[in-house]
Amino acid sequence: MTKEKLIKNQALNSLKGSWLILIAMALVISAVIIVLSGFGTIIQLITKSFDITTNTAKPGKEFLFELVNGISVAVMFFLSPLINGFFKSAYTAAHNEIPKIWDLFSFFKSAKLYFKAILLNLMFIIILSAAAFAFDFDYLIKIIMDSVSNNDILAAVLQPVLNVAFGAVSVFLISFVYLFFVNYAMFLFVDDPRSNVFSCFGKGVKMFVKNFGNTMKLYFSFIGWIALCFFVVPTFYVLPYITTTFATSAKWLISIEKGRN
Repeated sequence: MTKEKLIKNQALNSLKGSWLILIAMALVISAVIIVLSGFGTIIQLITKSFDITTNTAKPGKEFLFELVNGISVAVMFFLSPLINGFFKSAYTAAHNEIPKIWDLFSFFKSAKLYFKAILLNLMFIIILSAAAFAFDFDYLIKIIMDSVSNNDILAAVLQPVLNVAFGAVSVFLISFVYLFFVNYAMFLFVDDPRSNVFSCFGKGVKMFVKNFGNTMKLYFSFIGWIALCFFVVPTFYVLPYITTTFATSAKWLISIEKGRN
């Protein structure tokens, strides 16, 4: 049995009794995002700054439109420690313990813990936003489509193919950045929230580099599951599985690192 298969089997065993709790947590986080986004849209409609037909700001109301968007994003950011709570719960499950639903709010227990989580999340958001911007290949698709614009049949066939192909490449590259900078740093932080945030970040990068091959093999073993998330609903089943699997991997790697120190 390969290491990847062994870790996934351990994760599946760890999830017994915890899967529904982690699904509920994922649903709560999703509900918060949906409610905040919906509330922002309602405010934009009330202030008549949102053009429903174009999904953009109405002329002369751009500032108000962007202000509402900015406030919504800011509120989401300040609630982002919910995500740390989800990772902590997956890490708890990886240790064969059943998390409590209120563990989702673990990083709201003290101001110090909250602001450390906020600082770490800010670093992650900046990195992942930069990756999303760098790996947005819409401009390449546009160049290619412009070159075949005189052939309607070819353009009709090529457009969805390019969207899927470049979309898959973009997802892979952003996932790689996530694994490189975020994955292990997050688990190092939830393992010991008293530790320095920048130390977790640096150690997480080193841990990924040391275990590059095994981490990527583990990631690729989930390609089918990740593809299934295209249909949205399966995401709530897959997310706890993937997160707990990487939590299990992190558990053993962190244990090894502690043994060396």
